[in-house]
Amino acid sequence: MKKKLLIALGLSGIIAASVAVGAYAASDIKLFVNGKKTTASVEIIDGSSYVPLKFVAEALGQEVRWDEAKREIHIGKEADTSLVGYSRSNPAPVNTTLTFKKESILENYEGEVSIKDVIRGNDAWALIKNTNKFNSPPAEGKEYMLVNATVKITGNQKKDTKVDISSVHFTLVSTQGKDYDAISVVSPAPTINTSLYVGAENTGWFALQVDKKDTSPLITYARANDGTGGVWFKTK
Repeated sequence: MKKKLLIALGLSGIIAASVAVGAYAASDIKLFVNGKKTTASVEIIDGSSYVPLKFVAEALGQEVRWDEAKREIHIGKEADTSLVGYSRSNPAPVNTTLTFKKESILENYEGEVSIKDVIRGNDAWALIKNTNKFNSPPAEGKEYMLVNATVKITGNQKKDTKVDISSVHFTLVSTQGKDYDAISVVSPAPTINTSLYVGAENTGWFALQVDKKDTSPLITYARANDGTGGVWFKTK
């Protein structure tokens, strides 16, 4: 028993010494960030290097935030969602409400617009065909897209003047960046076409035609004549 106890004590001493040596070795490791030496404490555990996350992030010029409620660590600035939907490069998802302003020589009004639903392919053609028997099938290589949108007018410089809302105000832009031509189709009721005074809104359908292979076209509304501005939506 005495021999076993001595062996156990000896092993404990070896383990303690190993830990001490490991800790001492870790203190000799230097961390450089962008060529600059830091004072971070680096540890090697099972062959992997460990450095405090907050220290490295701040050395890289990034903020570190801890969300206690969600148990999440966030590095860097929070995404600026205020710009989503206001450029072709950053379109808004379906069911997002965006504010817009239409300014021209003849009109100057503002409001809110959202895309509620998008249906394309055979399902869209079935609805269009049932709406009016004179509606033609889509062109070769193309398919219909039915869009349900809501437009609300919140301001108008011309007081007590109505604003005409039409499907032609919505433009479908291909993934490659080319405007699709407007089409003449009787859309399912209720349609988006109407006239609104300030404070009123309308929700309705309108039809577009898209290349079958174009999986991610965008819808824009209230663009300027040169294609700038306006609001932009994804279609899926």
